[in-house]
Amino acid sequence: MIPADKAFVLLWVVGLHLATGSEPCVDLDATGCRNNPQICQDTLLAEVTCPVMCNKCPNVPQVTTAATTGYSTQSAACPDSWERFQGSCYYFQTGYMEFNDSELYCNQNNGHLAHINNAAEQAFVSNRILNINPNQTWFIGLTDMQVEGVFRWVDNDEELTPGTFRGWAASQPHDSYDSEDCVGMWFKRGMRWNDISCAAKYPSICEVRVGQALVG
Repeated sequence: MIPADKAFVLLWVVGLHLATGSEPCVDLDATGCRNNPQICQDTLLAEVTCPVMCNKCPNVPQVTTAATTGYSTQSAACPDSWERFQGSCYYFQTGYMEFNDSELYCNQNNGHLAHINNAAEQAFVSNRILNINPNQTWFIGLTDMQVEGVFRWVDNDEELTPGTFRGWAASQPHDSYDSEDCVGMWFKRGMRWNDISCAAKYPSICEVRVGQALVG
């Protein structure tokens, strides 16, 4: 149980964050915990609010996006404009393409559209695209083109089952007009997943495992 004095401070910090929308440190650690200065500058509070100790924000370098030049500070094993997280390199492709063209683009760099394995990866990808283009849906590598209602990841043909991570928005998927066979991270629902038309044109996220050769 959290002591009353810690609980009061925690509620105050959460209220401050929601009221101001302030989040100048937006890096994510492997658990998906945000490094937030109002929390992480206080060691005691960091222990209360995060399952692992937060890094203090003044010492945490900012992660660059695909829209900027140079290496991400977390991407020593990734090429320029690709960002590293949990053993993968990610590229945030801001051009608007159909699903198949987006997958082909990723294939040309020996990768695939992103395969979201867990909540931490979902948080990382959501955080990055919200900083790049928060008003657009982004393709990920999930589709039920082969069998309606059976969603599979394009990188390994793995079926999305109740035992695997699922990031659907409420009431999704619903295959509107029998024409939505691909999946995107939906900006209208906090970047949760939504089934969408494969022929629509959206930006997309490419992923390649660290250590796998990339083209270029």
